[in-house]
Amino acid sequence: MEAEGSIRLRRGGRFLPSGFNRARYFSYNTRWRLATTRGAPFHNIGMPKRRGRFRMNVERFWKLIESSRSGFDPERIDGNMERQREELRRLLLQLSPEEILDFRNHLLERMAAAFHWDLWGAAYLIAGGCSDDGFADFRSWLISMGRRVFEAAVSDAESLADVADAPGVEDVFFEEFQYVPAQAYEELTGQEPPEYAGPAPVEPAGERWSEGNLAQRFPKLWARYQQG
Repeated sequence: MEAEGSIRLRRGGRFLPSGFNRARYFSYNTRWRLATTRGAPFHNIGMPKRRGRFRMNVERFWKLIESSRSGFDPERIDGNMERQREELRRLLLQLSPEEILDFRNHLLERMAAAFHWDLWGAAYLIAGGCSDDGFADFRSWLISMGRRVFEAAVSDAESLADVADAPGVEDVFFEEFQYVPAQAYEELTGQEPPEYAGPAPVEPAGERWSEGNLAQRFPKLWARYQQG
């Protein structure tokens, strides 16, 4: 059985706001086909005065991710993901709409960079199965863990054997995290964000795996999360 036919066994889905329409936002299956901007402008009465726009480079992007993790508590069994999602929303609402879009673009570029068979194999072993939608949520979680974890995993998927079960890590699927920039943009402007025009690969990079060669491809992960 190949990865795309697998059933996702672990998922997030706990923190989407009431009334949130998931279909309006980006997904890899639709190449993030966002709706065109519509609706009247929203005026943020009482919002603090914003500074001029600063460039949202990759360093600033990762700094915001790390700041969103400021409330992470390894002693907390549940609640770290919700706390991080809300903190990221708070941080993004302090930015200009253009900066939020820049942040969104950096996030989606990282999602594309992690679209690799090795990381899909890691997700499959760690969670006991991982569908294509689940793999998007896994990559969202990977970004939420910060630059060090993300870049180590992109370089070597087996590095996640020391991360996925670390204290305070609730789940390896964080669907809600990837939606925060779009939600913040709409909350700030009253409009849906413009379509993302960056890289959106259709197929994962790297060498495809099958269930039969997972033990050989990922011996460290297999030893910890061996199947069957």
